[in-house]
Amino acid sequence: MTTSIPPESEAQVPQPGQRRWNWMLWIPLIAVALWLGARWITPKMDASQPTPSALSEHLQATGFTLVSMGAEWCGACRRLDPEITALSAARPEVRVIKIDIDADPAIAQHYQVRMIPAMLLFRDGELVDHHVGVRSVAGLKRWIDEHRSPES
Repeated sequence: MTTSIPPESEAQVPQPGQRRWNWMLWIPLIAVALWLGARWITPKMDASQPTPSALSEHLQATGFTLVSMGAEWCGACRRLDPEITALSAARPEVRVIKIDIDADPAIAQHYQVRMIPAMLLFRDGELVDHHVGVRSVAGLKRWIDEHRSPES
């Protein structure tokens, strides 16, 4: 004696591979959604990102050069940006260079930057000090003044 399965119960039983196929359709859709979301959230890179050779030229100049290293996703770096901009306006003789370490990790590796925001202070092409963290404009001015040579 054979038993037959009624047609309505056949529709409820998944066919072999059917469940996997449904998940396989979702994976590319989720990947595309994540990719589009990341493109909308991630800001565009600044076109003024210096190349390593251009940075080297800037650092060889006489006087002070402040290199600020950070990343777009770093909240402390975003808090430091207005302070750096104000310093640049208050002290035009100090060259300020901003480096996005995500755009050029080789520069961060070269200067052994492990935490951000990091600031490197150069005088006449020579690294004289570094600082990690946010500083006010007044703190940045004091920091630079501490490294002025006695003749200046």
